[in-house]
Amino acid sequence: MKEMTTQDIVKTEVERTMPGTDWRTVYAQIHEMVKLPKYRIFRANNSLFIITNNGDHTADVSMCNADTLQDMPKSIKEFFTALKNCGFTEAKFMTTRPAMYRMVERAGYKAQVSPGAGGSKAVVVL
Repeated sequence: MKEMTTQDIVKTEVERTMPGTDWRTVYAQIHEMVKLPKYRIFRANNSLFIITNNGDHTADVSMCNADTLQDMPKSIKEFFTALKNCGFTEAKFMTTRPAMYRMVERAGYKAQVSPGAGGSKAVVVL
């Protein structure tokens, strides 16, 4: 696996999931968000995990992914391990891709899934 720059990771994700959107705009928004203490980015391999610290040991998670299907479970496991080591007990995310739940399971975690507006809501207990 060739390590990509953070810009290339964001570009890959935006081009795949938001055709017609300028990836530089999304990158600039992420860059501004992480200047605030409530937001942080974790990197594992070629995935960026953007967290919102809810202040109650839980985090809302968004992901920019350029990993292969083989590498993604490893990246997810590294991310959840880092979250747990930072004192978080729960990670929440929304997705429209059911394959994400399989990736979470392949990483050794179980997602509790419920329907939500704009996709399914998943909670992973760390």
